Amino acid sequence: MIIWKRNRNKLKGKSCTSRKRKERKEVNRRGKRKRKKEEEKGREKGRGKRKRKRKRKKEEEKGREKGKGKRIRKK
Repeated sequence: MIIWKRNRNKLKGKSCTSRKRKERKEVNRRGKRKRKKEEEKGREKGRGKRKRKRKRKKEEEKGREKGKGKRIRKK
């Protein structure tokens, strides 16, 4: 009979909640560090990236219509 890890711990009377808590803490700390860096740079990350992506897409469409545009001219 195979005893899986979680069940084995249950049989021993241990719980994995403390490990999960530790992992959660680590993830939160990572996010906090990231936010701090962004604040130092002085901009939030998510929206700017989307905006740039949208702009690039528009340029590509323009290029396709006219047969020229920033994205295609570079090559």
